[in-house]
Amino acid sequence: MPISLITCHFNKIYNFGDSISDTGNLIREKPIGAATAEARLPYGETFFKHATGRCSNGRLMIDFIAHASGLPFLNPPYLNKDANFTHAVNFAVAGATALPAKVLAKKNIADPVTNSSLPLQLDWMSKHFNSTCIIGRDCSEKEKTSLFLLGEIGVNDYNYPSIERKTIQEIENLVPEVVAAIISGVKRVINAYGAVRVVVPSIFPNGCFPLYLTLYQTNDSSAYDKHGYVLERIQQLGSLPQNKATRSPPRVENRVS
Repeated sequence: MPISLITCHFNKIYNFGDSISDTGNLIREKPIGAATAEARLPYGETFFKHATGRCSNGRLMIDFIAHASGLPFLNPPYLNKDANFTHAVNFAVAGATALPAKVLAKKNIADPVTNSSLPLQLDWMSKHFNSTCIIGRDCSEKEKTSLFLLGEIGVNDYNYPSIERKTIQEIENLVPEVVAAIISGVKRVINAYGAVRVVVPSIFPNGCFPLYLTLYQTNDSSAYDKHGYVLERIQQLGSLPQNKATRSPPRVENRVS
């Protein structure tokens, strides 16, 4: 039986993230957006019957969340300037990272897809709110029944250095900064805009992904789970950051009541 979120009475959804929830922002980014694979079939062929920018041939999890909440799908996305944002604004961009591109660049890690990291998506949110409400009590009152989804985000912070053949230790060293970036985003939507309903989805465990199994293949059996199919340290990367973030709720400053 389909799950209903109608009783939550969400009146709007604000979404931040990467390809797991991008409904068309990347394909609108210049200079490469329109040339990306997501801008053409077979993406979108099974449900929408045309490419929408989703990294799927059908719907994404955010589409099911919106539908279960009795709200329209989150399209068109934020970068479509003709969009109607009455019920939702989607800031997610496929390929996005939790850390800014300049921070990753200092670590010799390149983002080959987009510079629209979580902090930039939050800046877009600020620009949007500046045009729709007065920061403070006005925003807090308007958004108290809105759902804010921060993620999933962070997996690309590990994917890109993996592709560049960084060591697992180098990737693990990114975890505290990724956690801090996500927590900072949660603080921002709560403290600045009075968000009450905030969800921080965990990224997927990646220890069984073919990409990682290929790049970090080893003859050391202790690196794998008991079945020999999952790289344990990579698997932990898939759940550790967001779990830490959600287990340590950010302190709320100057909350408008």
